[in-house]
Amino acid sequence: ILARMRSIGMVGVLPTFQGNVPPVLRAMYPKANMTRDPTQNFSWIDACDPLFGKIADVYMRQLIEDFGTDHWYEADGYFNMKSGPWYAPRKMQQNGLPGAAEDWAHPSDVPVDAEALAHARAAYTSMNRTDPKAIWLYQGWIWRGWGDDMLPYMKGFTSGAPKGRFVMLDMYDEEQPEWNKFDDFSYFDTPYIWSVLHNFGGNTGMWGSLPLLNSAPFDALANSSSLAGTGFAPEGFDQNPVYYQLCLDLNFETEPIDLSDFLLSYATQRYGSPPPPS
Repeated sequence: ILARMRSIGMVGVLPTFQGNVPPVLRAMYPKANMTRDPTQNFSWIDACDPLFGKIADVYMRQLIEDFGTDHWYEADGYFNMKSGPWYAPRKMQQNGLPGAAEDWAHPSDVPVDAEALAHARAAYTSMNRTDPKAIWLYQGWIWRGWGDDMLPYMKGFTSGAPKGRFVMLDMYDEEQPEWNKFDDFSYFDTPYIWSVLHNFGGNTGMWGSLPLLNSAPFDALANSSSLAGTGFAPEGFDQNPVYYQLCLDLNFETEPIDLSDFLLSYATQRYGSPPPPS
């Protein structure tokens, strides 16, 4: 798959080490900072623990030896259980951060959470040591539902890699975009990809708003400072192909298109002739 992608100019994103290990490592490395819940059949190593880096170095070397690299890597942590190497947010007053949300008139006013910065930096360094050109792609699902009080944590996290080496995948923009929250903060000027999730679990159904898809990416381009691209991240897309065709085609447009013309052209290309007059 990667060979074919590269032959047509596509970039492959490889999954890298994000801290999840077999629980037997708890006994092998009793001093390592990792989760120890006996009800789970896995453990998470804290990204700031030296063991995380040691395993990541071996993992990265083997990954690149087996698959080559386009220098793009994904590591998300386990963001559903509020545990794992870099999901440890706490209220601001517990972190001792200066100011309060009502005092932040601009993203530059938001302080940096040192713990978040340290964990994100450790995670990125685990890629960068082996591949100096590493770019970290992160799924933005973790940020959904966060309030102003967690902005320092987010700012710290997005500051863990050099500028341009951390890219946020804003996953659910057709329903709940994150880039435009907090007065269009654009993830603190972090490059992000406007994308649609559209399909959960590979379910079939003729859903998806073409008018919204035709306008929302251009709204993001006009009102944010760090839009880096558009795309989709469904859990299954073997349904409603016209939606994904439009999503891809819009990458080559500078403004919304005429949907009637698009649908006529799409029907002709897909079925061999335009639809009969209504």
